[in-house]
Amino acid sequence: MRSNERIRRYAQATEEMIEGRFRVDIPAGQDDVVGRLGNNLAELGRTLERRFDEMRRIGQVTEHANAGLLLDDVLDHVYEAFREVIPYDRIGFSLLEQEGRVVRARWARSEAPVMKIVGGFSQTLEGSSLQRIIDTGEPRILNDLVG
Repeated sequence: MRSNERIRRYAQATEEMIEGRFRVDIPAGQDDVVGRLGNNLAELGRTLERRFDEMRRIGQVTEHANAGLLLDDVLDHVYEAFREVIPYDRIGFSLLEQEGRVVRARWARSEAPVMKIVGGFSQTLEGSSLQRIIDTGEPRILNDLVG
């Protein structure tokens, strides 16, 4: 396929993406500048599709939360809705109590047959591994958690 034909097809693909259709047919690029542009456009389409799917899922969770459901219902929905976006097999939700000195597990869900930290478990926050989460605002991901 000549460069002019590829550029015309890439322009058509961008118009389709602007209209919200991200799975567009983009001819495989040759190893030249125009071909790399085509490869980048194809990757952009895949990235936009993933991002819009993530936004759709966030919208669904927001709808559930705004529907007046109980916290456990909302958290169960979060657990189910984001598994395709973020791979996990356990999520826990804890709250700070006693003016931020104690953290208490409120809800947890896991694919494990037995969980060691369940709703009601509490621990002093100071000196705990959870203190870093509070200090940095960054989530904690444990890739080798057992139970």
